[in-house]
Amino acid sequence: MSTSTDVVSLFPHAAILATHPPGQAPTYETLQPAIAQLNSNAASIPSNEGDGILGHLVLTVGQATYATISNGNVAYPPPVAPAPLVIPQGTSAAMITEMRRNYDDAKSTFKLYHAVDAALKKQLIDATDVTYITAIKNRTTGFALVTTRTMIAHLYTNYGRITADTLTDNENKMKQDWDITTPIELLFDQIDEGQEYAAAGNEPYSDPQLVRIGYHLIETTKHMELACRDWRAKPAADKTWANLKIHMKAAHLDLGLTTTTDTGGYGANQAAKQAIDDANQAYLANMIEQQNGTTATMANMIEQHATLKETITELLNKVKELEAKKSTDNKRTKPANSNEYSAASRARRIEHNKAKHYCWTHGCRVIKEHTSATCKTPAEGHNKAATYDNRMGGSNEWCE
Repeated sequence: MSTSTDVVSLFPHAAILATHPPGQAPTYETLQPAIAQLNSNAASIPSNEGDGILGHLVLTVGQATYATISNGNVAYPPPVAPAPLVIPQGTSAAMITEMRRNYDDAKSTFKLYHAVDAALKKQLIDATDVTYITAIKNRTTGFALVTTRTMIAHLYTNYGRITADTLTDNENKMKQDWDITTPIELLFDQIDEGQEYAAAGNEPYSDPQLVRIGYHLIETTKHMELACRDWRAKPAADKTWANLKIHMKAAHLDLGLTTTTDTGGYGANQAAKQAIDDANQAYLANMIEQQNGTTATMANMIEQHATLKETITELLNKVKELEAKKSTDNKRTKPANSNEYSAASRARRIEHNKAKHYCWTHGCRVIKEHTSATCKTPAEGHNKAATYDNRMGGSNEWCE
């Protein structure tokens, strides 16, 4: 696998998407899908350099971003062509064999690195009108001495419109509050998309920074205190962005608060109260199972149980307060006929239904990206073909 042709045969994308529509200049929105495929191709070719996991991704994301997202913040400097092998007189046969093996490995690493870069660069050139990259083309050597990363940086800098202001806007979007009644994947996507944009602007976030942003947004909801407590107790080495996603997703599913049940916006109904109680009991049961039976451990378990009991009591008290507030607000806003919605509520529903966003399981109270076909938590009998105009017996929640 020493030529670019050999390399392309192993790419998951034999050709990448066009970086811009015909007759139009590239933008960040048109560049990002093409560069994402280029990243995938680069990472698919194994390399023993760097962290040994991300393949040749450094060729498309650059040194700084690679070090940030690699396992253990490992750098991946460009391999250098090995000097001609010189074997000193008197070297043992075993040492000669080792020297030749190391020389061949270094030579192969160097050739593969540049073969992958050449293959990626050709894909990018083929996907881009030369008009938009001619500024970095040499009159004598053409694009031969231009790296893939240099070409990507040129496109983002000149046409991606990533500036200090847009990077600030991007950071603000990453840190927007999360509604706990929506799938937690929306929060993860919000942060991951922001990371991609920041990386394209050469200001990538480190893994600990992503963890800090995600944890803060989850902790401030005040609905996942036990999950946050467990996370804080984890060893520092386990506190990665990937592990935070796994840990918090499981905790959020236990709560079962992905849909609201009243027009006042309060999720603290009886079902929610039961879900919170069940989740706390599940955490307690899990802790008990992990005890090793020693006296010291049992004492610690009893102390944790008492703390959990206090937390559960606090949560239930909060639920009662919210239920009381909901009851008071309902008395203020609901009309004499309890089966009718307030004028404002009906107006909101009518306006929402104009968009015709619909899911067979969850009805009309969904975001644009949530449809019957993309639903991640379908009910039994879920029909992926259902639409707003043809609900096929699905939910009518928020549709009337």
